[in-house]
Amino acid sequence: MIPVERRQIILEMVAEKGIVSIAELTDRMNVSHMTIRRDLQKLEQQGAVVLVSGGVQSPGRVAHEPSHQ
Repeated sequence: MIPVERRQIILEMVAEKGIVSIAELTDRMNVSHMTIRRDLQKLEQQGAVVLVSGGVQSPGRVAHEPSHQ
């Protein structure tokens, strides 16, 4: 699978789920963790996704962490 195809699948999965783990992506496309990381970095540079711990999310989705107050 060429990078353009992988990136399109990533965008489709993120659009469908909102947030997708790197493990899900590697399983779906049968490629290495590093291959997915390179694709995600390219998509993030383009503003198409936002990298989060262990995965990726759509740029419009706001990640909330619980307050420690």
